[in-house]
Amino acid sequence: IDGCLSTASGAAFASQKPTLCITGDLAFFYDSNALWNKHFPPNLKVIMINNEGGGIFRFLDGPEKTGMLEEFFEARHQTSAEHIVKAFGLTYYKAFDERSLSASLISLFKNDMTPALLEIQSPAEETAKTLRYYFSHLGQKMA
Repeated sequence: IDGCLSTASGAAFASQKPTLCITGDLAFFYDSNALWNKHFPPNLKVIMINNEGGGIFRFLDGPEKTGMLEEFFEARHQTSAEHIVKAFGLTYYKAFDERSLSASLISLFKNDMTPALLEIQSPAEETAKTLRYYFSHLGQKMA
């Protein structure tokens, strides 16, 4: 979790190729100082899934059974990346449904030499259900 944006920034800077970083909200906020780098690469695109906390703990065994999931494991919040991203001069996009996601993805990748972030709003409970469904079907044979 720690340093994923900084690592992606370094990889994009070193490769000079279009680079995509897909991250969660907490990982992004923990490492948002990566945006402060005066050499932040223009070829880096970031997709941040904002499910208002550490949604990974909703599909790991254990945390739900403690009664402390939301407060201590997920670190629930209602923070957006918009102002942080704009403060550092990146282009900001936001998606909250399938239609806005399609439009935002097109815009995000349209200019491949402009650093930008797409924030996808996803309710924590729905994200967990979707991930459980996805992982349950990974091992199944395709018909």
